[in-house]
Amino acid sequence: MNEDRSTRYHRLRRRGNLFSVVMKVMLLLGVLGLGLSPLFRDRSADIAIVLGGPKVLRSSTEVAIYAVMLAILAEAVALPANWYTEWILDRRYGLSRDRLRTWIVRRVTTTFLCVLVCALAAVFVYVAVRSWPTSWWMMAGIFFSAWTITLTHVAPVLILPWFYHFRPLAQRPLRARLESLTRRVGAPVTKILEWQLGQNTPRPNATLVGIGRTRQVLLTDTLLAEYSDDEIEVVLAHELGHHVHRDIWRTVAYEAVAATLVFGAAHWVVGWASGFLGIESQSDVAGLPLGVLTAGVVVMLLAPVTNSLSRSHEKRADEYALEVTGNPGAFVSVLRRVSAQHLAEDRPSRLVKWFFYLHPPLSDRLASVRTGCPSV
Repeated sequence: MNEDRSTRYHRLRRRGNLFSVVMKVMLLLGVLGLGLSPLFRDRSADIAIVLGGPKVLRSSTEVAIYAVMLAILAEAVALPANWYTEWILDRRYGLSRDRLRTWIVRRVTTTFLCVLVCALAAVFVYVAVRSWPTSWWMMAGIFFSAWTITLTHVAPVLILPWFYHFRPLAQRPLRARLESLTRRVGAPVTKILEWQLGQNTPRPNATLVGIGRTRQVLLTDTLLAEYSDDEIEVVLAHELGHHVHRDIWRTVAYEAVAATLVFGAAHWVVGWASGFLGIESQSDVAGLPLGVLTAGVVVMLLAPVTNSLSRSHEKRADEYALEVTGNPGAFVSVLRRVSAQHLAEDRPSRLVKWFFYLHPPLSDRLASVRTGCPSV
């Protein structure tokens, strides 16, 4: 196959991610088809009884234990694919500098948080099912939105420090320039921090995280070391464009609708399957694997819409960055350099773009800049 290095990298990465999804689907189908789900439910109930407590607490404990078992199994079957994409593939293509110990610690931490979130989410869903049997899916959509907003607010101070190291930006002239930009566009931040990723990856990055009093600018040490002040300012202007256009809130609104559709589909499918596969009713935790499968199908069907919305946000942020900085030369330079360092595909197929691309491909972004600035 005649393909360039970036195309081959992304093809192999998508293949690894697909393998991970297939393994998880096979696990869920196996748990349902082999009659293991009722067995898991009964063992979870036995452990909950041993732990004791009021009946309501035991019911939630049963759900949490079942969800933990299922999540650990899912992480286990996906581990080979994660090892391939995150360790072997990224190191082979020069995108990772992680030591093996670092990767293992990060993977263990990620798995722990994933299992914890899965358990909490499962408990919440089944409490909702038992409290509002016919309308729980709508209530779940509302609470999901509130959870997303809360997570966005607290992530910079409670979650990100688990995984990364930050320190105040030491380059005073650059810091003053960036602070001036944030004030000028009406998005003052609490901190501008250096995001220490250079020992893990050569890929540069910048992002605006948090909302309200937790809003922070994060600039990777690789970006600060290798890019000019003009280029860094353009990158930040792009991120601020998301704030000015309220993209976070637009995304939250869309995700609320999408989550409601996901919960609604799970409500219908699990309700239809009650009486089969050992699932006694919608409130029976033995139906969790079927609910997860249903959710996955809906998320996959919504992927082109989700990605299209994200690409429209990114395109508008590009336009905003050009408008605010008036520096198309620096913007084009950033696009080319960042894309090269991330091994971004220049012209992915339409199908790949629909299902995988949250950002417009490089060729589309450059064409858009040239259309707005013919002299570039």
